[in-house]
Amino acid sequence: PSSATTGVPIDFTIMGDLTDDNDGLAFISMDFSMSGPDAINLGTAMTLTTPTDGSMDNFAQPLGYDANYGGTPVGNDVLQAGGAQNTIGNNPAADPFLAFPSAENISLNVGHDGQLIFEGTITFPEGTTEGTYTLSISNLLANAISQGATPGAFAIYPVEAADTVIVGSVDIDVADCAAPAFREGMAGISFADRAFDGFIDARRESTNGTDVNLGIDEVTIEFNVEVQSLGGGALSASDFAVSQTAGGAAPNVTALVTEDNTTVTLILDRTLSLGCTTITANVENTCAGTAIGANNTITIGFLPADVDNNGRVQPLDLLRMRQAVSGTIAAPGQGVIEDYYDIDRNGNIQALDLLRWRQLWFGSGTATQVWQGELLDCL
Repeated sequence: PSSATTGVPIDFTIMGDLTDDNDGLAFISMDFSMSGPDAINLGTAMTLTTPTDGSMDNFAQPLGYDANYGGTPVGNDVLQAGGAQNTIGNNPAADPFLAFPSAENISLNVGHDGQLIFEGTITFPEGTTEGTYTLSISNLLANAISQGATPGAFAIYPVEAADTVIVGSVDIDVADCAAPAFREGMAGISFADRAFDGFIDARRESTNGTDVNLGIDEVTIEFNVEVQSLGGGALSASDFAVSQTAGGAAPNVTALVTEDNTTVTLILDRTLSLGCTTITANVENTCAGTAIGANNTITIGFLPADVDNNGRVQPLDLLRMRQAVSGTIAAPGQGVIEDYYDIDRNGNIQALDLLRWRQLWFGSGTATQVWQGELLDCL
């Protein structure tokens, strides 16, 4: 099979071969269709033109006759691509003064040694489902000039239909080559496995009530396509920048781990600060060198006790905590329940988490401050 990446045109040619018991091709027409995981509209995805060497110019307007040499889009297919030579002897200077076909002398023996009929391109749209697609030719019609023709200016030539027509197809393996973007969070996929913009870490922040020594110290980002450093090259920690709203220096990315250049884990030199931290990616896709667009950031909040992630610690958070501990809370639209309500960060939601939440509310236990009424205005 041939291969293609979305958004990047691939070139192709259509060749034809005619047996030599005639004086060459007079007319040809064929239909194109595409099958595969997605419906591909060939009317917008494909271009068909006469060869640049001019060898089929006598089959296209104005020298020849064609309704549209590149074919007519119908649904997702392209129909009746091709054209015909001026074997009818039309003379634009004579009655009925038709402008085309206008070739005074046609080309003989076209196709006897193989003939390039079309030059074309196919561009699979970005977002096309990856997989194998098949470009097929059908309804091929051809006429050949009868053997023994006498050449002449605006001559009329007898033609005959090709009686045995063999057509084929080609498989194209398509890989997505969209501009890089972050995959959004999904229900059932934890924040630890796929970070998402706008998440607020509401879990406890300290083990001793003094130091903010708990929190997120690595972030896993998933891209929609394989990525590399801007300008090419392997991904590195320097391809990601970290900034924060709180005072002081932001965490540094000390290491980067990836097995497929799609899912990337950033190892930080410390936990995220209270407030908001923004991670910016400066990458491009590996298939076309297209840089990530404007939406190249993920901002993560850190507000202990804000379990409903609305940016404010309030009594409603207590209700949500009780529901989570009793098992009556609805599953979140992004992430898993533990991302929000596992206050002690031990991987489970239990009665102790409700106690830890109350300590955050009142500023007791290992809480560094009273979190009741605190706001997060950076998201």
